[in-house]
Amino acid sequence: MFVNTDLIILSETWLEKHDQPPIISGYQVYNFTSSFRHPKAFRACGGQIVYVRDQIVGGFKVLQNICDHFIVLLLKGSFFGNARDIVLICSYMAPEGTTYVCTTCNGSYMVALENLVAEYVDSYELYVCGDMNARTASKSDYP
Repeated sequence: MFVNTDLIILSETWLEKHDQPPIISGYQVYNFTSSFRHPKAFRACGGQIVYVRDQIVGGFKVLQNICDHFIVLLLKGSFFGNARDIVLICSYMAPEGTTYVCTTCNGSYMVALENLVAEYVDSYELYVCGDMNARTASKSDYP
């Protein structure tokens, strides 16, 4: 299924801290569960999983895991024959207007993302991916 896929990044995994993420043969798994769970929720929320193909694990490193919203990954340029190292910022942003507000970034997700981009943009080839919820929320999280 993932014949030529080196990285698989999933958002909104909904796993609890004690849950084992699905295993994919040939990949190392890095599980980043959300620390927040709304008292009325019937399941976990948020969370991200990163799968790294075994053959490239030597060129991969998790640089940062910031609150529940950002994972910063490094792909070493020398390992991949690239002139520069690559930084990949994986983002999960809660919907605007949600009842959940991160205590680290106080709900200022875009400001936190801009700060991360500013931190890495001059020294690395930089990419941003993830679930940013398109900032379109119009309904309550929990009626």
